[in-house]
Amino acid sequence: MKTVNEALARWHSYIDTLNWEKGWLDRSGWCAFLRARSLGVERATALATVADLIQRAGDSPRAYKLQSQFERAFAMAGKHAHKTLAEARENWIPRPPKPTFDPARARRLSQTEFQPALTLPGSKNIPPLLSMAYHPASFWRNSTARTTCLDF
Repeated sequence: MKTVNEALARWHSYIDTLNWEKGWLDRSGWCAFLRARSLGVERATALATVADLIQRAGDSPRAYKLQSQFERAFAMAGKHAHKTLAEARENWIPRPPKPTFDPARARRLSQTEFQPALTLPGSKNIPPLLSMAYHPASFWRNSTARTTCLDF
């Protein structure tokens, strides 16, 4: 088990990587509190350190806002803290491997003229979708009267 000083040192090294400038203070405070909970840093230490960093950035920390943010972050981190990696991956499904790039197949596909036909269950076939080079009015003029059309 890590000592309090090791946890505090790790937390300080983490919060040094956060952006403590105006516009980022809320996000940085949230991340700092989450990490403090996961490392077991004491409440008073975390609140005082984040308040000090916000003051150094030129903003005045509101005690109620910091307290509320601290409580929400600690509750969220605490809810997930008891899970082991195996428990967190209980319903986890690994991603299928990415297909490898085949230049010959890509060349064949690029040289093939592709016009997908749209069919819906229980309806007549709709002519292949035309290229966007055609104006919609010319499409309707050239379509037959018996063609079923979808309007969205």
